[in-house]
Amino acid sequence: MRLRLLLSFLIGCVFFTVLLIYAPPILLQTTDMRPFLLGLGAGVLAGALLALINGPARGLLLVVACAFAGVCLFLFGYAIPRFGLDVGGPSILAAAVSYVPLVILFSLYLAVPASGGVGLVALARSWGTIHRG
Repeated sequence: MRLRLLLSFLIGCVFFTVLLIYAPPILLQTTDMRPFLLGLGAGVLAGALLALINGPARGLLLVVACAFAGVCLFLFGYAIPRFGLDVGGPSILAAAVSYVPLVILFSLYLAVPASGGVGLVALARSWGTIHRG
């Protein structure tokens, strides 16, 4: 594995974990849209940056992997210990399964705008090759 790919993955995981802390996807009882829009813009920027460093094809796979890993780090390393999101299941396995919808929702929140950033980089690169050739 290339060092650049590994470093990109680690930076993407850290970025997406921190992004969920400061720009949460669910805005409950508030009319403040700035954190949500910050999250969308930062996701597009992160996807574009990962695609510029690693190429669009690898960048897209990297975005999906980083989004999933970042969500897992956020939920199991920050949100659950801090806020105690225990649903009171009969076992640890039942409690872990109850977090699957949150992991899917947060992964989509991160991966969709970041995939848009990857698409913008791919479009810009193809536009540049069309006009050069």
